[in-house]
Amino acid sequence: MIRKKTIFSILLAALFTASLTFFYDRFYKAPEVTILGSVKMSDGLGRHPVELLQAFKGEITVGIEHTAIPCFKDIPKNIRGAIKKKYGRQGKVLIYFDSVWSPTHSCASYFNEKNPPSQIRIAYSMFESSKIPVEWVSILNTYFDAVVVPDEYHVDVYKTCGVDLPVFVLPLVVNLQECLERPLKKAPSNPFVFGNLSALTERKNQLLLIRAFHSAFQNSPDVILKINARYFSPAYKEKIQKYLDENQISNVVLTQECLSKKSYLHFLSNIDCYVSISHGEGFSIQPREAMALGIPTIVSNNTAQTTIAKSNLALSVDTPILLPAIYNWNQEESYGNWSTCTEKDLADSLKEMTNNYSSYLKAQAQARAWAAQYDFSHLKPRYKTLLKPTKVELGDQNLILSDKIITTSPTLVEKFRSLSR
Repeated sequence: MIRKKTIFSILLAALFTASLTFFYDRFYKAPEVTILGSVKMSDGLGRHPVELLQAFKGEITVGIEHTAIPCFKDIPKNIRGAIKKKYGRQGKVLIYFDSVWSPTHSCASYFNEKNPPSQIRIAYSMFESSKIPVEWVSILNTYFDAVVVPDEYHVDVYKTCGVDLPVFVLPLVVNLQECLERPLKKAPSNPFVFGNLSALTERKNQLLLIRAFHSAFQNSPDVILKINARYFSPAYKEKIQKYLDENQISNVVLTQECLSKKSYLHFLSNIDCYVSISHGEGFSIQPREAMALGIPTIVSNNTAQTTIAKSNLALSVDTPILLPAIYNWNQEESYGNWSTCTEKDLADSLKEMTNNYSSYLKAQAQARAWAAQYDFSHLKPRYKTLLKPTKVELGDQNLILSDKIITTSPTLVEKFRSLSR
């Protein structure tokens, strides 16, 4: 009888403890850092929460609040529980990884109050043209303490448009290890293969790529252009298909599939040249992945891709033709400019690549070394500083370093210090 009572008491105590733990986690406990954003490995910003959670597991407590239903494709099993875990409160530091605003979405809807004294809010943000929406400026200045952008190009854009917060530069999280470990290409394929993995939209400019490719090679069986898009604009796809049909083009392969990580790397590894001739980019992951693989690359020299062009390790194409930057979600307004090149200049670049491929192959080791600086293993110390800074100093620049944050904002310095007390 006594033994039964003892067992019952133990079970009751365990149930009580479990209940307390549940209610504490659900209604009171806060992580050190809250990430507000979407989870999707095939998306640039959607990778961030996953990569950060994986990298800092056991070092920093990170909670995720989702702005969309998470996609678990290619997500490691050991962090799926952490992605699903709910906390009662947000952390002292909140990082927002999603679009600031669109006509159907505003990140302001996720906040109960404007810029609270008990939390530092940082927006990780980028845009693909020369002007950000006025709504972005208002929301950033009202709800956030700082902005982090993936490329130096954005700093002037955000400041010129009226963002009065400190703007830091920290490249996107990119896991390049599998690319860096693969053997370098030693010779071109037969037939020679150009490739593109961008979404099929006006901004990504695949129609010009197809036109220039056809101009350069006609229907030669010795050269192929492979394009795969994980999503597409129906109107733009129709334009491309019409051009392919009218010109009876037989050496362009167009597919639409959201590739698995394995299939994605297989595609990249089995082309001879990656082409990103976009009108505008916020960072541009795929050319860096191609360079990490040792695949020669062609990029348009505009927006954030100017950083790749300046490396002189990719063949860059100047884009002197300005275009109004009109996005699908707002056909009534231009957000500054995009830019593009002529069909002839791109056709010449494609021919230059095939005619002098051996010289581009010789530079692939350098290109790989340059791309390696964007692997998360190199960026992790700076991301740790972003998530959990140990030192914040006032200075004449806005920098996230491996051991401290330097900022021009006395307000931000004081807020970090007050929250660390």
